[in-house]
Amino acid sequence: MRCLTYSRVSAIDQCLDIQLETLEKFCASKNLTVVATLSEKVSGASASARPEFQKLLDMAIRGEIDCVVVFKIDRFARSLVDCVNSIKTLNDHGVRFISVQDNLDTSNDSPTGRLLLHLLAVFADLELQTIRTRCRIGREAALKRGVQFGRKKQFNDSLIFTLREQGLSMREIAKRVGCSKANVHKVLSEKSAKNSSINTDSTGGPNASNKV
Repeated sequence: MRCLTYSRVSAIDQCLDIQLETLEKFCASKNLTVVATLSEKVSGASASARPEFQKLLDMAIRGEIDCVVVFKIDRFARSLVDCVNSIKTLNDHGVRFISVQDNLDTSNDSPTGRLLLHLLAVFADLELQTIRTRCRIGREAALKRGVQFGRKKQFNDSLIFTLREQGLSMREIAKRVGCSKANVHKVLSEKSAKNSSINTDSTGGPNASNKV
């Protein structure tokens, strides 16, 4: 069986020796033929920033390996979601995944390993749902503070005013400007409210200046 070993540490000054030695001994004990040994010193937070990890996935997709062996799951991925998705990619291409220290083996001959993989998937889904919930709560809190989301408007308020003065309906203005009728109504309403406030101030209403 063609095997690839992958090891990783998070900092430049950390040592890979223990991982490399453990993986070498494990593969020898299981009669696995090591065709590639990949290792890197980089944070596991972002898979896209790990070139050796990307090479691992590319080799699996191209059918160049049959098995991936790692020291521990946290050396393979820091996020459960990334971990499960990556293992699924391997499985989809017929590549077996083994984590030595976690006693995880996705081979069909290892029911315990398959069970652990399913549990990982459950916890990964829980992690994803938790992240989504936090994002939703944060968004709702931001909206209450008046934070605006979405793309900035691409239409010109002045053009809307000009077209309205020319007698065009809001539907016609929306078509000309390239926005929704609701946006046109909002712009015109805001201008009307602003003008009303200015008129009130100038006539000595509640908002009039106290200056003599």
